[in-house]
Amino acid sequence: MDRSGGHSDNYSDASGPSGQADFVPDYVGEADVSRTQLAQLVIIALVLSFPFLKILYVTESPAITGEVIRLHGPSGWVNLLIDNVLRYPLLFLILFVLISNSRLFEFLGDASRRMLTQQKVAKKQRYRFADVFSDLARPVIGFLWALALFGPWWAVATAIATLVYRLPDELHLLRNVVRVRNGQQPLPPDRRVRLANTAILAVSAYFILPVAVVYPVLDGEAWQSVRLCEVASVLQGDHQARLVEIHRGGSGITTAWEIGTANIVSGTGCVDSPYKVRDAPWE
Repeated sequence: MDRSGGHSDNYSDASGPSGQADFVPDYVGEADVSRTQLAQLVIIALVLSFPFLKILYVTESPAITGEVIRLHGPSGWVNLLIDNVLRYPLLFLILFVLISNSRLFEFLGDASRRMLTQQKVAKKQRYRFADVFSDLARPVIGFLWALALFGPWWAVATAIATLVYRLPDELHLLRNVVRVRNGQQPLPPDRRVRLANTAILAVSAYFILPVAVVYPVLDGEAWQSVRLCEVASVLQGDHQARLVEIHRGGSGITTAWEIGTANIVSGTGCVDSPYKVRDAPWE
């Protein structure tokens, strides 16, 4: 409480009458960081590899898979990854929850982790309601993105999942905001909450996310848009064929994988065709 009788948002650094120093939060320990980094590596590896595994399942040939990946090029890899993630709502939901709640500074290494700790120690006095509301912006962002991509039901599911993951930390922060504004010392970080969040991240990365990746890989749909085009071939002459698009030019598809013959061809006069290329294992 300040001299005017009002409550201050800042927690005083002065020690109490008992000589007890102010509480300095114990931030993420090395073991927790290691588990978090390992889980994040699994997430990144799965996300980066699943479009290429999808190509392998559709083409049924490692040689053709390598050729298709080479033809896409580095810029095409990014588009390929984004397109595939945004086509599957469950995969998007899981990735948004995990990535939006991951500790990015910890993943970058020891130097960044020390910088994060120094920043948090410098801001240990700032227990404000604004901090709570800023963290709660994540579910709102997830809701808006999912609403635009998949509709209202997946938007609600994404927001709820993100909020549930953040809820223990937000309740702890809110409790400390109230205590500090009432002139009390903040409570120390609850290690059980921290371990629970780490466990959720690990379970999601090692069990839930792989299951969510298996379905897009094996559903039998192409990794890119499929077009019905006119194809000029030396062996087959002019004919219509369904092509999986790799590159598109001004007059049509300049590079594509022909379904059925597995040839790399070009096509003109293209129209949209269903993504389905082959049967899934469960069909």
